[in-house]
Amino acid sequence: MAGKTESDLESVTYDLERDGSEGYKYEPDLVVLYAAHYADHRHMHTMRWGRAKPRFRLVDGVLKLENSPVQRPTIPEPQSAQLDAANLRNPEFKHEMEQLGAAIVRALRDDAENDGAEFLLIVQYERSLVELLDGDVRILDVQPALDHPNFSLPGGLGHLNPKANAVLAWEIARFIKEHGLYPSPKSAQAATP
Repeated sequence: MAGKTESDLESVTYDLERDGSEGYKYEPDLVVLYAAHYADHRHMHTMRWGRAKPRFRLVDGVLKLENSPVQRPTIPEPQSAQLDAANLRNPEFKHEMEQLGAAIVRALRDDAENDGAEFLLIVQYERSLVELLDGDVRILDVQPALDHPNFSLPGGLGHLNPKANAVLAWEIARFIKEHGLYPSPKSAQAATP
């Protein structure tokens, strides 16, 4: 759902913090996580695009939430860009990035399944995440379906255009149908007002 201004934006989230989670009150039958990529390692930082954000840190195999509530940014954007370039060259950082991403996905999967919901991870480009989670999580790799030069927005933005979004929706619907992930008629009737 989106409001008229950025401050009005609201998204229905199924998060790792149960208190006040918008997503839980809908009692989902299926939780879908689309992790198109995390090569820009946004999940590793408390600031992206000049704005502060929360993040998780993996401490002794347990996810710990940091910078929540969100604090004001302390690193100017030019410095964070320099740090990004250095981080991408660091094999230890890359390993931590991959392990943290997998831990977040597993925690979301566990949370969904503990609530009686199916969990589906959708990936695009993330071979390392697929390898880390193979066998642990149901995964749909949409890269083959989206591998077409006419599916990107112009100007090198790296985002999907409307045609690609239609293909993405089709692939997700096909996978859900093929794997019987539609809600049962009983749960669908219970949700009907």
